[in-house]
Amino acid sequence: MTELDVRIAELEAHANKIAQLGDRIDEVSKAALTSITLDGAAFGLACSFIVPVIGTMQATALAGMVAMGRAVRSESTAVLSAANAYRAADDALSSQINAADAVEV
Repeated sequence: MTELDVRIAELEAHANKIAQLGDRIDEVSKAALTSITLDGAAFGLACSFIVPVIGTMQATALAGMVAMGRAVRSESTAVLSAANAYRAADDALSSQINAADAVEV
């Protein structure tokens, strides 16, 4: 293989889609933080010991959602950085080729 074809615009579009997914995850996690509550008497007096266990599980799940949103946004940034790096490398090589073409032999 002697050629590498990177479609920078497609990488940027992909990064934007990933960022949108991160935004949606953030939206869901924020909604979950404000709407998921468990009353202390939810399971009655005999099963009241279950409430803290479920509360801990809910908190862990919500923390996981927040972390996933951060990870997805970080991935979007990484893909966009790769696109920018490819663009910069392509521009630099293009300038070198144009300069070499301008030299008369």
